[in-house]
Amino acid sequence: MQRLLPSTQGITIVYGRRQATRATGSMLMMGAMLAFLLSGCTQTAQQSESAAEQVDFMACQETRPMVCTMEYRPVCATLADGSVKTYASGCNACADVTVTGHVPGVCEGD
Repeated sequence: MQRLLPSTQGITIVYGRRQATRATGSMLMMGAMLAFLLSGCTQTAQQSESAAEQVDFMACQETRPMVCTMEYRPVCATLADGSVKTYASGCNACADVTVTGHVPGVCEGD
């Protein structure tokens, strides 16, 4: 004689043996996917900032601009000696031969 126990949370128990239903299988799959996706979220804040800077970093071309429009879109420029300085625009920053590149926004501390 086979005895069925009541179903709990999508699992039917038959004599202590578990028989997974579709709902349980999909929940397990979603849990595994969530764990996989969250495993990539282990970067530190410093790593995230440096990655963002690398994406936004605009290197100055060898041919430097001679004339720039008068606009104010501040950039934080990196100079050849490693220091940083705020310029009114990317064009103004790259007009300075000591600038290697820039990122959008005002430099910290300016």
